[in-house]
Amino acid sequence: MRKFGLPAAMLVLGAAAFLGLSGQWPWHRLGTATMAPAAVVPPPARFTQIVDTLHLGETLSDLFARHRIAGIDFHRLDPSLSLDPRRLRPGLVFSFLRHEGDTAPTRIMVRTSPEQRVTFNRASQGWNTEAQPIRWRSEEARIEGAIDNSLYEALDAGVSDEQKGKLDAAFKDASAEVLGLANTAIASGDLTPYQRNSRGVLAFVGSTVGTADALDQRLHGILSPEQIGVMEESGFDPLEYLGVTTSWESANPPPPPPRTGL
Repeated sequence: MRKFGLPAAMLVLGAAAFLGLSGQWPWHRLGTATMAPAAVVPPPARFTQIVDTLHLGETLSDLFARHRIAGIDFHRLDPSLSLDPRRLRPGLVFSFLRHEGDTAPTRIMVRTSPEQRVTFNRASQGWNTEAQPIRWRSEEARIEGAIDNSLYEALDAGVSDEQKGKLDAAFKDASAEVLGLANTAIASGDLTPYQRNSRGVLAFVGSTVGTADALDQRLHGILSPEQIGVMEESGFDPLEYLGVTTSWESANPPPPPPRTGL
C-alpha cells in the first residue's frame, strides 16, 4: 500500500492544479470571509534527560534530593510497584526527565525488574506513580568459530613442545581463575542480566588484574625475550586470547531476581 501513496498524491495535486488554472474547478469555491484563521500550533515540548544510579550506602531520598526532588514518602508507595527503599540494590538506574528551562524533573523512570518499569509523573498536588509491564522473551545464541591468530602462529611456530605444554597450562590456570572470579561476581550480583550494573562490571574487571599480572609473569618465564618481541610485533594480545578461549558457557547461572515487594 505504501508504494502507491506518493503517485496517488501527485495525481491529486496535478489534477487540482490543472482544474484550478483552467477555470474548470468543479466545486463551489469558499469565500475568503468564511475561512477560519489558522490555528497556532505550539512548538513541541523539549526535554532534558539525566541518567543516575543509586550509589552504595545511599538512600532513595538522597538520590532524589540530588535532583531537587522532595516530598515523596517511599515507604507508603503501593507494594505492587516493587520499589521498597529497604531492598533496592546499588547500581539501580534512574532516568530523570525535565522540561527545558525547569530546575526539577517532571518525570522519573526506573526499571525495578526485568518485567516492570515504574514511572513517577509530577502533578499539581505531588507525584503520581504507575507500573508499566515489560513484555520480552529470551533466546539462547551460540557463536562458534576458529581463532585465526593463535599464540603459536603469533610466535611463528618457534616454540618447543615443552614450551607449548607450559603455555597451555598457564592459560588453563588463568582461565579457571577468571571463571572463578566471574562466578563470585555472578553470585554477588555484580554480573547480572536483570539490570545494568556498570559498577559491578568494573568491580569484576578490577578483580582480574592480579590474574592478568600473574599470567604475564608466567609468559615471560616461559618464552625468551626474542619470542616475547615476536608475539608483541604480531599484535597478539594474551588477555584477548584469554577472554576468547575461556569457557564462559560453563559459568554458574545467575540466581533468581530478588523479590522487591513488601
